[in-house]
Amino acid sequence: MLIFLIARLLLSSGEKVPLWTPLGLACLGCLNASFVAQLGTAAGDSSSSPFVLLALYLACLWHTALPQHQARSAPWAVWIGLLMGLAVGLKLTNAPFGLAMVLVLAVLPMHPANKVRQIFLYGLAALCSFAISAGWWFYLVWIKFGNPLFPQFNRLFKSDLAAATSVIDTRWGPVTTLEALAWPFWMSLRPWRIHDALLYNHLWLLVFIVGVLALASHLWRRRQSQNTNTTPALLVLVFVASGYVVWLKVFSIGRYMTVVEMLLPLLLLLGLKSIIWPKPSLILTFTLSFLSLILGLKHSNFGVRAAWAQQSYVVTVPTIQNPASATILIAAGGEPISWLLPHFPSQTAVLRVSGNFPRSNVYDQMVRQTVATRAGQVYAILPTAVDWTATRATQLNARLAASNLAQHPAACKLMGQLIHSTPRYREIQLLYGVDGRCHAQAEDRGASLLHNPNDQIDQGTQELADIGYRLAKKTCHSYPAFVGQMSLPYQFCNIEKIDS
Repeated sequence: MLIFLIARLLLSSGEKVPLWTPLGLACLGCLNASFVAQLGTAAGDSSSSPFVLLALYLACLWHTALPQHQARSAPWAVWIGLLMGLAVGLKLTNAPFGLAMVLVLAVLPMHPANKVRQIFLYGLAALCSFAISAGWWFYLVWIKFGNPLFPQFNRLFKSDLAAATSVIDTRWGPVTTLEALAWPFWMSLRPWRIHDALLYNHLWLLVFIVGVLALASHLWRRRQSQNTNTTPALLVLVFVASGYVVWLKVFSIGRYMTVVEMLLPLLLLLGLKSIIWPKPSLILTFTLSFLSLILGLKHSNFGVRAAWAQQSYVVTVPTIQNPASATILIAAGGEPISWLLPHFPSQTAVLRVSGNFPRSNVYDQMVRQTVATRAGQVYAILPTAVDWTATRATQLNARLAASNLAQHPAACKLMGQLIHSTPRYREIQLLYGVDGRCHAQAEDRGASLLHNPNDQIDQGTQELADIGYRLAKKTCHSYPAFVGQMSLPYQFCNIEKIDS
């Protein structure tokens, strides 16, 4: 809805636009691979984006409400600041857009002194909203760990429990200056540079190329006509460009740009309209956006979704001796297994010693001291290898069982060809069985997570050795756990101290 409102406002400046145009742009924007991949997840980038988009819409609406270079008395900046502060409080990675909004306010057509006043009101409102939505949590984290953003930006806050780093996940982003200048090429053609999974969106490249051409055309026309008037479209372009630059420098993680990704079809249309005629630009925009959408859905890998069940989580918890004095160490590599922990006794201490967390020697010493002080049994939680290909095949069979198409050999063959061409189901075949139905079968390529079932044991042993402990391997047992209907078992082991 917000993409629709922004598109209608920008496209209706000086001309009548049919309703289907902004509606189509909004639908195409919200069906991109990154947004679809986040549906039903806890990522938070798509669920916090409405606050950013509403703030942007109000900024554009404010521009249309400004009489000739005179500001209205309505507290537009306060409302925009409240929304942006809430967005950043709910998801800190929206901060680049909070900074971008400052530049948006700076290009509004008003007296410089009034701009400073509005930016101040915006910043004050954003700070108050941020403090209300996230201040208490940040305070608790600061008291506990010595860094409100722990362990991020620890070079600034200098907590003893983590290394002095800025952003801890440094796998992403350009390596050279040349890559940085042409990063949209990599975003479209090499999505693993910004995503954990293959999530293709070729509009990044198209909007970048069209944007460069449109900027050159705009500067040429402005030089010829000496026209310095701003438009709502200019506000959106300033917002996107400045937000992108900050994102590129600080994060470079694709899903943090979900807000901009939903605006790409609109940005493509605005750019094309500035360099070619309106009608061809509209046809070209919808054609290119639709083709990008189809290619994105075909070549992207959206992971595995758990089917609904009566209980969201089911975890079998092993017997823990004296939970009030016991300690559990998580040695699970980078696997996200915190969803298991609420099912364990609340009196038991839980500490993580694995993953990409840049722990310091002080942190390791704190772990050893906690274990010694509690003086109870020490356990470890480890992941268990999951054959994701077999899991996908099981889920596909459940869908096929509910479909009438699965009863026809020709339909089974066609569906098999279609799904086999996608990354998600490349290792799965559809076969028409003697029972007269279509069945999914995983190809014999081994587990897709870790082929050797002892790999997790060996990895956990190494992670625990760094703090002076080791697994009692004979005590390791696998326990069932489910997210919805998806089986995600884990291993639970006793731990022994390494004799020094």
